[in-house]
Amino acid sequence: MPRRPAVYPPVPLTNEDLANRQILKDFDPELLGERIRRARQEQKVTQRALCRNLFTSAYLSSMELGKTRPTLTTLQQIAERVNKPVSYFLRPAAPGIGGLSQGWQQEQGRLLQLRQGLLQVSVALSKADVAETTNLLDQLKPYLSRLPEADQATYHLWQAALYNRQEDSDNAAFELEEAARLLEAAGSTANPDLFSRLDLEVGLASFNRHQYINALTSFRTGLSRTGVVDLTLNRRLQLYVARCYLLLEQPEEAVKSLQDFMVQDQDKQWTEIAENIFNQAQTLDLQQGAFALGRSEQIWVQAADLAQRSEYYLDYTRLLFQARQYDTASKAAQTTYHFVRDGDPCNRLEVLSLLALLSIRQKDAPKAQGWLEQASQSLEGTACTDSYILARYYQASGEIASAGKQTEAAANAYQEALTHLDATGETDEAPGSTREMRGEIYFELGQLLRQLGRFEEALDYIEKAYRLQ
Repeated sequence: MPRRPAVYPPVPLTNEDLANRQILKDFDPELLGERIRRARQEQKVTQRALCRNLFTSAYLSSMELGKTRPTLTTLQQIAERVNKPVSYFLRPAAPGIGGLSQGWQQEQGRLLQLRQGLLQVSVALSKADVAETTNLLDQLKPYLSRLPEADQATYHLWQAALYNRQEDSDNAAFELEEAARLLEAAGSTANPDLFSRLDLEVGLASFNRHQYINALTSFRTGLSRTGVVDLTLNRRLQLYVARCYLLLEQPEEAVKSLQDFMVQDQDKQWTEIAENIFNQAQTLDLQQGAFALGRSEQIWVQAADLAQRSEYYLDYTRLLFQARQYDTASKAAQTTYHFVRDGDPCNRLEVLSLLALLSIRQKDAPKAQGWLEQASQSLEGTACTDSYILARYYQASGEIASAGKQTEAAANAYQEALTHLDATGETDEAPGSTREMRGEIYFELGQLLRQLGRFEEALDYIEKAYRLQ
């Protein structure tokens, strides 16, 4: 007969085991996970080595993140492998600075780290760094449940902002619904900026779908909210309100919505923003953490402002040009040029082309020629391949040549501009600045072809121009 396996009686639990089991039942799993992770790292033990023949790496990871509470047996096995007594993991939180418990300080430190991560995401977004933004969001996602509802809403807003940048309106809408739910739950504890940020991203999702009336409503709601201190957010809302008005063929409203855009005392206001964030942080975290949060936000806001300021002014110049506010647009363009002349070559070429166009429309041919020559040098020295910007350059070349009675050269420049507009893939019916530029070029080219005796072609272009207008 085969031998029956031996049956060993269960090892009786000692009084210490019973006490540890009771402590473990009510112990903070996040603090316990922090201690497991620290002990493993102190012993230079990898997760794989610690788990070998005991449990999976996923189980250990969940414990270290504070999502899973281990059994006493599991904790005893971990303690043995990292050369620590079980009491090391289950000891009471010792008194800390100012009588605050060490566990509370650790929890506040983790919260501060996660909030710093959210701020880093905002900087990566402002720099249009999609890869870094995605990476940071992926790093934050496992810890999302540790954050208060307002901070969770911020995470979903940044995720929506990333989708909007990629013109993925469906996924953006999903994230925005979650952000709205969390902000409603957070109530008055949420910063007013978050509600305006939600309005901005909801508006952008509509804007990307070409639903300009819905987008305008969202953007204007964002601007109307009280208590908003983020001027970068306020400016973006102003710009998109103006863009919507232009696309809805209300250029006067577009300019009106931006009338204070150029006169803001930026340095003073950015300082006030940093001080405001710092004061908020002092009410939430330890003094040292509050200082770090406030100082970091100040630095990051300044960095984001530097990255975005040229884009704001360039957008403003475009809007004024489209609205035919040439005197104001010329001043804005010259200010913009100071920001872009040492930066992105395509932005530099566009601003120089706009300055040339604005000068010729203000009847200053010498100045127009000077700006065009700089634009030509910029084009020769760089590899800008943006079809829209190249079309703008050739439009400026055509208008200046036409003003100088160089009819053939002007007609050729306009034809070149239309070739580049065709390369954008946008049709005559597409709304926005491309359509407007086509209409202008069609009309001017038609007039030139009539002067050259090419009446049939001239009539065709003039008819196209009137159809677009």
